Amino acid sequence: MCSSDLVHKGFQDAYLMVRDELHAKVLNCLTEGKIKQGHPPLILVSGHSLGAALATLVAYDFACIFKEEVRAITWGGPRVGDSHFVASYQAAVRATARFVMKADVVPRLPSNPLDSNDDGAVLGPWVRNVLQRPHEAIGVGDYVHVCAGTTLKGRGPNHLNYALQSLATAAREGLGQGATDRKSTRL
Repeated sequence: MCSSDLVHKGFQDAYLMVRDELHAKVLNCLTEGKIKQGHPPLILVSGHSLGAALATLVAYDFACIFKEEVRAITWGGPRVGDSHFVASYQAAVRATARFVMKADVVPRLPSNPLDSNDDGAVLGPWVRNVLQRPHEAIGVGDYVHVCAGTTLKGRGPNHLNYALQSLATAAREGLGQGATDRKSTRL
């Protein structure tokens, strides 16, 4: 990772287990892209739940290491790091779209109602308060999201179809609502 900002150790350890292999694959794709297209391809990283947490770390690492344009789309991801990490992330990753389902508890973890990008309580404020004390005790109570989330509202019983349509819309419209569009700043 390109910064010493505070991120969740479990997420970081999981990413570091596959980092070298991912770097090799991306280097190969970047080289091929430069040869075939004359410029490197866009690096798009996506993940769901734990994969969303890892995608956040991957996007940040790739932007710092490869110095290419990186964008991220996450689905139902938890908070990954503190505000210092988020500031570094936002400076490195040009655009991020974060999607959440209204009843999904994972994007509300670790609990931090002071996060300006908080998605709101799922089961009421008392559950949030119960979770907040242990999160603060282990040092993750100040974690924040990298951008505002877009709450997906299901249309009928087929929520997966709606989520997939949302992904297609996000890709087609340049990540659309819920995205933070940053000027490309390299660390």
